[in-house]
Amino acid sequence: MTSRSYALVCALLVLAIALPFRGAAEQPPSPGKPAASYDVGSLHIDEYGSGDETPLIFIPALFCGPWEWYGEIARFAPDHKVYAIALPGLAGKSAIAADSLIATTTGDFWRFLGEKNVVDAVVIGHSLGGTLALMLAEQHPERLQAIVAVDGGLITSPGIDPNDARARTAQVEEIARSVARIPPAQFGSALQQYILPPLITSPSDLTSVAQLGAKTDPLAAAQWMREALVAALRPGFARVTIPFLEIMPFDPQSDPKADPRYTTAADKLKVYEDFLQGAPLGQVMSIAPSRHFIPYDQPLELHAALASFIATLPTPTVSPSP
Repeated sequence: MTSRSYALVCALLVLAIALPFRGAAEQPPSPGKPAASYDVGSLHIDEYGSGDETPLIFIPALFCGPWEWYGEIARFAPDHKVYAIALPGLAGKSAIAADSLIATTTGDFWRFLGEKNVVDAVVIGHSLGGTLALMLAEQHPERLQAIVAVDGGLITSPGIDPNDARARTAQVEEIARSVARIPPAQFGSALQQYILPPLITSPSDLTSVAQLGAKTDPLAAAQWMREALVAALRPGFARVTIPFLEIMPFDPQSDPKADPRYTTAADKLKVYEDFLQGAPLGQVMSIAPSRHFIPYDQPLELHAALASFIATLPTPTVSPSP
């Protein structure tokens, strides 16, 4: 979730007295039982598929678990080895005590790749997951084949300069404090009533994500926000020497209301392209109409974009071990 979206709900979160959460929605269709399921440090990983094509690693958004990627996992698993990561403190996974969640989880990510002999993988992340994908590509691009950020990494907000670290930090701190104050038993209601409505189009999808994300630890969510939304990514873009696709949503109804700069998709695309300057192989494409949760708003269009991008990549030279 970008800070632009958080800013819209911050005031509501501060004032909200959450209602009892009564959402009743089905979990997205499962891709089936994982071939393997294990923990590597702070990360939980489920494995699917056994194909020889490019291995794929999916990282979820804030408040979410691997279930938000189930549609993509089911579509890619016949031809690819797929790894679905669950992050600590989110959607029912136990929180951890760490000075830096990002340092801890990215360190465990590289450990996971080494222990499981995962090579030439494409990392695909949504929102927070996209930000983590960018960070990983800045750390060790030589250990990945490509990354995809589905509306991840970019920090924009009316009146806030993304290059003004002090202003951005103050804004993020206000939002994080609001989230941390939500009682755990009322977190699902806060998601449904205040946080998610600007980000998902379908009411049934909204209820589903709120229900599944209700077990997020509010303190963990606040820490993820503090770390991810103030991270200075752009200075490291020159190190992202692998293909990098940013997928941008545009909704003609909600985007202009959320940010007056986004009157058209072309206006928004220009902001994203400016953000990516410095990434040698970075590119942006848009999916419309869609709000932030593209995996729910436009699943078929998202899959087509991912499949097309992956098809342009070289065949892996080394296959992962069984």
